[in-house]
Amino acid sequence: GPVTINDITIDPFRNILYSLDSTGVLNLYYLGRDGNDTIRIGKPLDLFSLAVDYCSSRSSKYQDVPDIHDITLAPHVKVAGMGVVDPCDSNSVLLVAFLSNGIRIYLG
Repeated sequence: GPVTINDITIDPFRNILYSLDSTGVLNLYYLGRDGNDTIRIGKPLDLFSLAVDYCSSRSSKYQDVPDIHDITLAPHVKVAGMGVVDPCDSNSVLLVAFLSNGIRIYLG
């Protein structure tokens, strides 16, 4: 089917708009100092590819890394939503994406 926008979140601390489409691709837009601009930041990010790369590179070293099969072998797994992380809570994580199976993807 057609790709649709599933979620839009605004980071009021950094003036960034995040849009998430039905395939799990995240786009970022800087809204400018006054919130009246829409300037694309970087390339679209495929959250599933990022998660698979992360898990693949760390699964042999760390025990708390999700099993890669929980992401790749489950066609029913979708990105359920996302939430902005307040700069007071983390100085490295900007956004958390939530998969429908409970896995969280932290983006910084």
